[in-house]
Amino acid sequence: MFGKTDAVHGVFYVHTRFFHVNFMPLVPKQTYLCLTLRNGEQRAIGIPTSGSSVCAAWLRYLSVISVFLSLLVLFIVVTTTTEAGEAGEAAGIIVFLLGLFALACGFVYFAFRYSAKASYERAIELCSHLGQYEPHYRRIIDAEFSKIDGAPFQAEATVLPDDDEEETFQDEDETEVEITEFPQAISKDSSEDYSSEDEESTMMTV
Repeated sequence: MFGKTDAVHGVFYVHTRFFHVNFMPLVPKQTYLCLTLRNGEQRAIGIPTSGSSVCAAWLRYLSVISVFLSLLVLFIVVTTTTEAGEAGEAAGIIVFLLGLFALACGFVYFAFRYSAKASYERAIELCSHLGQYEPHYRRIIDAEFSKIDGAPFQAEATVLPDDDEEETFQDEDETEVEITEFPQAISKDSSEDYSSEDEESTMMTV
């Protein structure tokens, strides 16, 4: 199993089974959606081959190999030049090899970060392979990503006083209300401030 990608913490992730030679992934055979159950056990469900999982497996293997190769070449060059007394002349080559080693380390970081976590859209797409369990895992994913459907907006309402000079109402029973949406939920402490009332206006939370 290689290429762990599209993970949602505590819910599921994607793995691909490869034909390999000495743990070198060669040919993908089957991609699985690995579910994490409440008791800590895992259950794998076969899904269509995931390109991101296959690419992640190959990239991660190549990145690790590149680090070992660059480090080996650097060690050989430093050892041979030191024994020959030519370390000063080979300083440029050593600096170049150090740069290659740094690039290889960056390659490793990129390869293991590649598609490590699933986006909300990808997680919902993976849920479609769960059959009758899709609604259950859909709710878990919605809660995990804080994107619960139908969540009410918090808003501030200001009841404007009647102005004797200008007629802002069509009749005496109507009330003019100014609404302003808030991007975040209003805490209990702050809601007390909005419920306060003064002589000119009344604030309320709707």
